[in-house]
Amino acid sequence: MPIYDNHQSDNIVNLAKALIKVQAVLEEAKKDSENPYYHSTYADLTSVWGVCRKPLSDNGLCVVQTMGYDEGHPLLIYTTLLHETGEWVRSTLSIQPVKNDPQATGSAITYGRRYSLAAIVGVCPEDDDAESATDHKPQPKPAQKPPEKQQTASTAKPDTQATRTDHWCEEHQTNYFMKGKMKGYAHPIGDTGTWCHEHREEKPPAKEEPAPVTPEEQTGAFDWAVVEDWIKEINWTKAWTGWIHANIKPCPDDLTGGLEPVMGRVSPENQQKFYDKIKEMHDLKMK
Repeated sequence: MPIYDNHQSDNIVNLAKALIKVQAVLEEAKKDSENPYYHSTYADLTSVWGVCRKPLSDNGLCVVQTMGYDEGHPLLIYTTLLHETGEWVRSTLSIQPVKNDPQATGSAITYGRRYSLAAIVGVCPEDDDAESATDHKPQPKPAQKPPEKQQTASTAKPDTQATRTDHWCEEHQTNYFMKGKMKGYAHPIGDTGTWCHEHREEKPPAKEEPAPVTPEEQTGAFDWAVVEDWIKEINWTKAWTGWIHANIKPCPDDLTGGLEPVMGRVSPENQQKFYDKIKEMHDLKMK
């Protein structure tokens, strides 16, 4: 749907009469959502709908909001006020999301729907956003400090690299922050009513590869001198190498040089297997 089209039906007499009745009973939208950056509240989309839904339906009216796009307009919001006779009035709002991602697009849609709905029905908040973001009270001066020029989030610029924190937004050259009821770090984007949220990629902890086990470390768990004494006591001085050939896989190629060097060539599991076998035979003989 293009941005420029017919904005009303040929006849809106019944729609106009019904809208007069709606606006006669409309209340102000309650400002029940919090803006953590400006420490203020505003009327969100739910609040605007809350004050106009019943007056509209009581007078045969409804509102339909749809989205589209056109060349040069990445996001268009169409708000259509319909009467039960088929008469209609439509507004078209073009919005530029601050980022090309689902979160920024969703935020822009909600922002545009809120203002379009309020405009086409005639809903007003308790006071306007600009007034609520302005503090008219004089600020006390800090003791023994010269007054500093205050900057807003839309005009503040970092003076040096030292102004950066660990939560820095490269795109908008400002710091993210989190305060009050905020669930994550974010910052407002000028006066657009949208926010830029911090997204951090959690890097998995680096895997520590175990250091290779040396033969000395492998054989350190057992006292092979004692095991050699057991072998002598059970008369297995020549037989133990044959048992290793038959039962330990993979078997070391070299079985010379004594028990301890041989055990340095097999895995800790096979060392345990050999140790348990010799200890079992020794314990049986000693009974």
